[in-house]
Amino acid sequence: MTTHTEISLSSINEFLDCPLRYRLHHVDGEKPAWLEPRIIHHETIKQLICLMHDSKWNMNVGHYYRDIFDYYELYRDGENRIPLLWMNRERTLEEFENAAARILEDYRWRRENREARVLYAGQRFRVEMEDFILTGTIDLVRENPDGTIELVIFIPGENPFPAARLHNDWQLNLMTYALSYGEIKVGDEWVKPALIPGFSSWYFLGADNEGESSGCLIRSEKGEMELEVFRRGFIPLLKTMASGQYYANPGQCQACAYTYHCMERQALLPMELLHENGIVLSRAAQ
Repeated sequence: MTTHTEISLSSINEFLDCPLRYRLHHVDGEKPAWLEPRIIHHETIKQLICLMHDSKWNMNVGHYYRDIFDYYELYRDGENRIPLLWMNRERTLEEFENAAARILEDYRWRRENREARVLYAGQRFRVEMEDFILTGTIDLVRENPDGTIELVIFIPGENPFPAARLHNDWQLNLMTYALSYGEIKVGDEWVKPALIPGFSSWYFLGADNEGESSGCLIRSEKGEMELEVFRRGFIPLLKTMASGQYYANPGQCQACAYTYHCMERQALLPMELLHENGIVLSRAAQ
């Protein structure tokens, strides 16, 4: 595969939230001050689902949850470990583990999950699109009892999105596009599935809080025409990301882990630009 500009699925999410935060993280290499523990909780649930389908369908979640969570907490970012923002670590972990047990019990009970044959789960993908290589991780690809192939993205929470969002969701479209035209890493090899799934679906895992709603599967069908429409609309976004034009989105400022770097963003301007425009920054202002 030809080497082009590589853009990861997670970095696209960050760019859409706040282009300046994307630059700080993925271009300048700045670390966030902290990470929300719930992010690790949701990654742990996805890994538990993969483990269930692999060999542990009747697992006791309590035997695995903490070990997987601790692994992600310690090694998710390699040597650049980012601290989690805890209020009460032990109490929150207990709540997370109980929620995972409820969510996975509901998942295990559903026939479409129990009888499906998993083709890919938690594996890396890559796909070319003009001058870019898009990378990420497939949540789940399965063959249903009726023989249909289904791509499933697991989404935290209980509130289904509008139908228009399902149609336009770039993440779901990108994974579908990668299955059709890209490669998936199986072991040490990259393979080309060349699959257009019969369904590309969201699986809402349900609320973390006890007594609230259970999981919900919402399906869409995406053929070659829909994928071509997606490709044509997605390439301009990729070019915008690579253009070097980054701005702050004030709507994302609340509880942002890049607040310090953002407040110091005048340092991102080249000094010659500051002099050219007669801008003088006093030490007090800095």
